[in-house]
Amino acid sequence: MEHLDYSSDSSSSSSASQSPTTNSPPSKRPRLGTSSTSLPPLPSIITDEYHTAPPTKSSKMRLRYKLLSTVPHGMVNSYTYAEFMPTTSQCLKLHSVVRDVNNILDFAEKVRPGKTKPLFENQLGVKSALHVSLSDNFYLKKAQKESFEKMLKDRVQELPWKGKRDTRLTFNKVRTVPNNTADALFVVLTLDEESKERIRPLFELVKTVAEEARQGDKKVFAGPELNELDALHVSFAASDKISYKMDDLEELNELCELLDPIGDLEFEFDTLKIVAQQGRFGIKLF
Repeated sequence: MEHLDYSSDSSSSSSASQSPTTNSPPSKRPRLGTSSTSLPPLPSIITDEYHTAPPTKSSKMRLRYKLLSTVPHGMVNSYTYAEFMPTTSQCLKLHSVVRDVNNILDFAEKVRPGKTKPLFENQLGVKSALHVSLSDNFYLKKAQKESFEKMLKDRVQELPWKGKRDTRLTFNKVRTVPNNTADALFVVLTLDEESKERIRPLFELVKTVAEEARQGDKKVFAGPELNELDALHVSFAASDKISYKMDDLEELNELCELLDPIGDLEFEFDTLKIVAQQGRFGIKLF
């Protein structure tokens, strides 16, 4: 009987006929990614942290955010803020400011964040709450957290406020500020001097009670500082992720400060919110 030759060429056929036949296992498939050229690039968090260049403002902010997301054992991350829901007419005014911001940012040369998106409405047009942060992020031991919450709840009642008109927020400038990781921008309204003075009692009370709750322990810093009245603001729009240097924001803010933040726009609040880890609760101010 004639045998059929399935070999691909004559050389392979002859070599196969000369070697003894063995039942060797099939060769394993080569592993993927074993060569140096197929390795994926290092994550940016590693290249940023171990880069040989001098630290910049942006890299410092990313490091602070890393500290913020790594809570020491036995401690909780806490911060305070006041929340408020904009009315329909206020949302219309804010939409006007967002349009003006997007138009004026087209003239920026160093940083082009693209179109910013409102934070006061979701994609379906449903209103979302805005807020003003009244402290930076700080760590407390669990027992200290309970003391902080109790002291703040008791002493808030001593504030000389009678109603929401005493806590109204009014504004003087439109500016851009970096997010925690310095890879996107917020568009914010900065508080005017009258508004700062109105909420100064609450702002100072939060700082004092937090210091007393730590009972002499050194403050563990985390996150961007908001321990000065001048830093207080209300974020109302945000950009997508972009790459920029902190010094480049000066040009953006020079342009944004040309905008009218709508002098009659104001918000009122009656509740102080406290966040600790995943939980949060509110304290009525009056």
